[in-house]
Formats: sequence, C-alpha cells, structure tokens
Amino acid sequence: MKLIIIGKCYKHETNGPANVIRCLINGFSGLNAEIVPILLNDECSKMQFLIKVINTLLREKNCMVNVHTSGFLIPFLVWLMSNINHKNKYYLTVHGIYEIESALSGISSRKYIVLERFLYRRFSNIICVSLMLKNDIKQIFGRNRQLFVIPNGSDAESRQLFENTAINHRVVKLISLGGLKYRKGIIESLQLIAYLTKKKRLQVSLSIYGAEEKNHNKAWLDSETQKLGIDQIVQYLGAEFDKQKLYDCIAASDFQLCLSKYDTFNVAIAESLVLGCPCICTNQCGAAYLVKQNESGLAVDLSSANAFDDIYCYICSFLNDTSKRRQIYEEKAYYQKKLSWEEVCRSYLQLAEGKV
Repeated sequence: MKLIIIGKCYKHETNGPANVIRCLINGFSGLNAEIVPILLNDECSKMQFLIKVINTLLREKNCMVNVHTSGFLIPFLVWLMSNINHKNKYYLTVHGIYEIESALSGISSRKYIVLERFLYRRFSNIICVSLMLKNDIKQIFGRNRQLFVIPNGSDAESRQLFENTAINHRVVKLISLGGLKYRKGIIESLQLIAYLTKKKRLQVSLSIYGAEEKNHNKAWLDSETQKLGIDQIVQYLGAEFDKQKLYDCIAASDFQLCLSKYDTFNVAIAESLVLGCPCICTNQCGAAYLVKQNESGLAVDLSSANAFDDIYCYICSFLNDTSKRRQIYEEKAYYQKKLSWEEVCRSYLQLAEGKV
C-alpha cells in the first residue's frame, strides 16, 4: 500500500511534529515502503503545497493518507478531501491537545480550539502518540471510535562512554531539555534543585537546554535562581540545534528531568532511555509508561506532598551502587529496539493493512 505523508516540515523545526515526519519518512524508506511525502517546507510555498495536496488526494486511490497536527488548517484540508475521495484511508496523527497546552502557556486562539474540537470528533481515524493522549481525547472530546496508539520513536545514539564511578564522590549531574517553559515544569525543576541542595544537602548541578518563553526568559531565570540560592549550580544553555550534541549531553548526565505539567508524549523520555540515562518524569507525560518504575526512571505525581522526597530517595539509591547505573546503561539495547523508528513505521504499516 502507498503511504502519503502530509504536514509542515521546515528545516528550522528540529523537534516536534516536523522531526517525527522526517523520522517516519526515513523509517519507511528503510522498509522499502512506497512513500509520497507532501510537505510544507522551505522548498515548497503554501500555494504549491495546497495544489499538490488537492491534486494528489483527488488522483490517488487505495492509499494510507497520514496528516500530522502542527496547526489545524492542513488537517482540515485533508478532512475536506477525505469527503470527496472515499477510496483512501485517512489518518490524523495527533501530537498534542491545543486546548490544554494553550491554557498552560496563557496564549490561546478560539479559532484553533474550534478547529481542534471539530477534527478530533470528525476525522475518520486518529493516531495518538500515547495511551494518555488517547484517554484524554476520549474524555475531552467524547470520541471512542477509531483511536489508535503508536508512540514516537528515537534513534538517538551517543559517543559518550559509560562513567563507572560512584556519584556520591562528585556532583550529581542533572539535565533538562524543556527550556524555560512553564508547561515543561521549569518552576518545579528549580524548586527540586533547591530542595535537594538546601534541605537534603545533596551536591547537584542542573544544565537546561531549550527555548525561553515570554514570561520565563533568561532574566527571569537569573532572578529565580538567586532567590532560591542556586544560581551557581543552574546553567542555562539555550536552544541547541545539534541533536548529536544533545544526545552526548544526555548520555553524560546522571539523570534527566522531565517534570512537565502536561506532555502528550515527551520524546526526551524516550531519548533518555535509549541513551541509558535514568529519567525522572511526571505522570503527566505520555511517555512515562516506558519507564520501569524505580529502575530505568521514576514517574512522580507532583501534586503529592512526597514527590520531591521520592525523587531524592530515587537519586540516593544510585549514590553508592554503580551496578544500578550500569544495568540501566546496558538495558538501553532493549529500548533502542522497542523505540526504533523502524518499529514505529512497522506499526503504521500494520495499521494501514488492517492488522491492528
């Protein structure tokens, strides 16, 4: 079966739906599948894109048409075409819930909320990137039919060698890829660092990668870290577009923090597991189900009064036990297979062939 992949995929978009689309295209190519990418990008103007989508979807038959959310106008166009040409199977891959995420960011568009509600209720088939997202779509939009779960993958690799030293003899290195975003839990991450250092007397450092946002920028971070007395151990390194450098930084860290208030997947969790770095995340991350609790990571409920203490105890379990960290490092082969894009693409093909 021919697969038509539709979405936005600009070069400057190194994460999110654009990166998923790139990885799917590469993964399908490795499986010798027949792929027709229709991408709004630096080489294709909006008018060229529009014409190509319409012409292709009018002409093609017996194809799997897969469109991705990164905005809702493109999925709405594909929905319109699905009502003209019924001889293809149409799937919308959902990467988030705008209604929730925009409320957390404080920037919301009524138009997008209406479009999202329409599409999530009307589109013929929906692919969710996590079970959490599937359940949220059921609850929020009242949809129970034709909902499928296929997680995002990660082919992350690192040149960083395993450091076989007890971490109680040095500073415990923490990393976060969520930038200074409120939804990604920047406030909770800073509070955790203050708790570990001030209350528990644990020597830690935190390196933060990722973008700023309007109310949470570098000036705000400097002010907050000074108030908490952690300005000397928190380093903000901004947005890093070299993926390999990020992978090496994750692999060189002792733990990764993914303390999101809401994330339908959070690929940083998958990357952490694939690279053999223990991941401390919240139960509001869709990818939290991948974590082996108290082993390859820890998923916490930040509304619990004991959340920070649970994290402290989890970190302490590694302080003198080098075998535990090595076990996680060695288990990365399991996650590399489970979360490879090749496996993800096989799931898409099975869905197209009616085997799911």
